[in-house]
Amino acid sequence: MAQHPGHPGRRQAQSVDVHLMVLGVVLERDWSVADAVTAMAGWLRGRPTWPWLEPPSGPYRATIQDVQLGAGRPELESDVRRWAEAVWAGWSEHQAMVRQWLDRGAPA
Repeated sequence: MAQHPGHPGRRQAQSVDVHLMVLGVVLERDWSVADAVTAMAGWLRGRPTWPWLEPPSGPYRATIQDVQLGAGRPELESDVRRWAEAVWAGWSEHQAMVRQWLDRGAPA
């Protein structure tokens, strides 16, 4: 979702923002993907208002097309990590806000 956010809207904002939170905790706080996905339910609890974040305008350093699906597990995991890091880096303008949400558990 974070790489293809679509058009401004409540559902799109919620999806992009929560997925950015997942990227943040996995890449910066060393959470497992499983723990980050589990945390999504808590972040959505109470139906917080999710702001629309203006998506990056430039191309990403990596996309799904850079993931070698037929590769062995180590190569696949490395490719997926590189892709995730590229998406997170693309949203650098909004990373501070996402970190604040993570500290609070969701947007205020």
